[in-house]
Amino acid sequence: MRKFYVKLLIFAKIVEVIKSFLRKIFKEKPNGAQPIDTLTIDFTDARKWEYIIIHHSKGPDKKTRDWEGIRRYHTSWRYKDIIISYERAKELKALGKVVESPWKDIGYQWGIELIGSQYVYRRGRKLHMRGAHCYQNDMNSKAIGICVLGDYDVVSPTEEQIKMLAKLCRRLMNHFNIPITHIKRHSDYANYKSCPGEKFDLSRLIVEIEKLKGV
Repeated sequence: MRKFYVKLLIFAKIVEVIKSFLRKIFKEKPNGAQPIDTLTIDFTDARKWEYIIIHHSKGPDKKTRDWEGIRRYHTSWRYKDIIISYERAKELKALGKVVESPWKDIGYQWGIELIGSQYVYRRGRKLHMRGAHCYQNDMNSKAIGICVLGDYDVVSPTEEQIKMLAKLCRRLMNHFNIPITHIKRHSDYANYKSCPGEKFDLSRLIVEIEKLKGV
């Protein structure tokens, strides 16, 4: 019987190695990741959105500010921008401290992230859900939030990122009849921020969106 279990463990290890190898071959993406040529949007029961607001993650992509990292942060108990346990949250609340409660999901509806060597779209909140990315002027109920992961106070977004963002914006604009003048920077409402970054040129995005008119 012992030999049987040893063989079973060896077999399971071989299977895992093969699965890992196949993932590399086929470039398996995390749940919800879509390359530019496979963009699909679920409009089921969507709200009547009027604006699109562009954000950045203000952090080096694929380190502490990756998409799943942001989702984990948004859906956790937080104190002074640090994730804490439920037990610690109760303790702090008992001391009269202000603790942020977990959100239902990541605050944005969409994201663009570099995974490996490829930029992909990341799905966030469904389009029937109110956002949690820009509370000023009640924009969470009016605007779709898109986060382009990276720090664009430091570097400019790449041409590929801008083209992917333009394609996503155009698809959303066409469906919801959003005028191009309603493509906004987060800092247009939260003027104490630079988001989506000082080196994010919105006019460059607008040019790419215009190229897709009628698409």
